[in-house]
Amino acid sequence: MNYADHVKRLTLAEKRLVKHINDHWTREQALAELKSHLQVAIEVELATIPIYLFTYYSINRTPTGFPDTSLSQFADRAGAAIMSVAVEEMLHMSLSSNVLFSLGQMPQMYLHSPGPYPTNLPGHTKLGPDAKPLALPLSKLSVEQLWHFLEIEYPAASDAPPEGGAWKTIGQIYSYVRCIICSVHIKDEDFHQGETLRQIQPTNYSPIILIRFIPNTVLINIKHHRRKTPLPMRRLI
Repeated sequence: MNYADHVKRLTLAEKRLVKHINDHWTREQALAELKSHLQVAIEVELATIPIYLFTYYSINRTPTGFPDTSLSQFADRAGAAIMSVAVEEMLHMSLSSNVLFSLGQMPQMYLHSPGPYPTNLPGHTKLGPDAKPLALPLSKLSVEQLWHFLEIEYPAASDAPPEGGAWKTIGQIYSYVRCIICSVHIKDEDFHQGETLRQIQPTNYSPIILIRFIPNTVLINIKHHRRKTPLPMRRLI
């Protein structure tokens, strides 16, 4: 498949996997693996969303003294940052779903979220970056919960191999998907099997909706005084 020059170049590990796929896989195997691992990516993103949202809703973003005290400002910024990550996870899930749907397969979400939390992530190796069993909880904001966020977002090493299973970082599974797409078996026309209008559209992405539909000013109550104040975008997320 042809891909644009501005896309990040394949690493040596990715090139080796692409060559292996080209030499040893059939087209049918490549398509099946691509669809299967896009579904895994969807389930990974789906599993992370409740973790971020649970922590977000544990934060009072407008405590006593808002917005004048440093504590209230910190709470507001912390809440905004965590919600922005949750929205990004929704975007990643949507993009993976769109690609899978374009291949002619309906993304599956119902009954595909994790069972009880704490949970590992689908396809992740049993151990986290600290060599302890990965068990991501639903929990209020704390130093421990921030560490669990880091476990989710832990960056891959520059030479990390693509992994279809027993992966250590989310980047590795997307790298695996990328290698399949870059193989000779996947054609541009493969991504025209799903009806475009049934895919998630750019206007469904929250920041765009906010910019388009939320007025520039709103009435908010600060220190029991009502005044017309521009609403910063960070307060909308």
